[in-house]
Amino acid sequence: MPDKILITGATGCLGSNLTRRLIAEGADVVILKRHADPLGPLALLRRSLEIRFGDIRSLESVRQAMRGVRYVYHLAGIPIPLNRLEREMWEVNVCGTSNVCTAALEHGAHRLVHVSSIAAIGYPPHGIPASESFDFADSVTTNAYSITKKRGEEIALAFARLNLDVVVVNPSAVIAQGSNLRYGWAAFVGAVKRGYLQAVPRGGSGFCAAADLVNGLLSAMARGQTGERYILNSENLTYFELASVISSVAGVRPPRLIAPHWILKFIGKVNDLGGVLRSDPHDSPMLVSENVDLASRRLYYDQSKAVAHLGLTQTPIREAVRELYEWVESKAACAMAA
Repeated sequence: MPDKILITGATGCLGSNLTRRLIAEGADVVILKRHADPLGPLALLRRSLEIRFGDIRSLESVRQAMRGVRYVYHLAGIPIPLNRLEREMWEVNVCGTSNVCTAALEHGAHRLVHVSSIAAIGYPPHGIPASESFDFADSVTTNAYSITKKRGEEIALAFARLNLDVVVVNPSAVIAQGSNLRYGWAAFVGAVKRGYLQAVPRGGSGFCAAADLVNGLLSAMARGQTGERYILNSENLTYFELASVISSVAGVRPPRLIAPHWILKFIGKVNDLGGVLRSDPHDSPMLVSENVDLASRRLYYDQSKAVAHLGLTQTPIREAVRELYEWVESKAACAMAA
């Protein structure tokens, strides 16, 4: 019998890609899921995995989910960079991580891979790639997302000093099927395809292909050094370069304009008001004031440590974009048929 593997956040974009890969390799997968959350991308794999219901904000439910588990991938978190979600981020990204690590230590889990974020590395100066040694205090800006992901990561690493075998990975922006069609990279792909995006911000980011993310997670579990963290990144691109890749894959004209910073600031102020007027903070626009600086800077990251120590694969982002584009098109076709 294979060892049981627990995945938190399995129904999300990143978690579902990892879960599908593990099931395909014959792993005995257990997922922790709230009753109210749909299985989403994992619905067709329902018979190939074990569902244990609970919420990572409840230590007792995490303890119940951890029974008989040898290995843990902790991906659950609030990934939406909106300060309006700060309280929820502290509950999930920080307290939830503490609960998962506590239960894993109590139940004698062999290893836990904590999925953090490049936001926990920090936001480096414009165009200068940051490595794992970058000082978070030198970030050009911070927000509730980066602060809570950093704190959650610190908690996970603290458990490594309590004899829990913890490895941390810090993915950049992941280009993957299952991305949110409203505010994820799938939405960006859809906007470029339909010609809605006539101008793009002048900034950029590190981008991680879904294949590299999953390979990095598996390698971290198998080969990562306890108490270390590894940046998972495929390419550093400006948003204009990313939009050009998407346009080439989709066969449409790319955006031709770079949005000036002052226009982004104005849109951010307008969206601040729009966000306040919405009862559900998850429905807030993404381009709000706290994200304008992020959109205007080239936030790049250095993945050489993961390449050297984990054998991290380096998939061209064009391949990841093609897979995501085909997935977005299939979703659109299903919606039209319905």
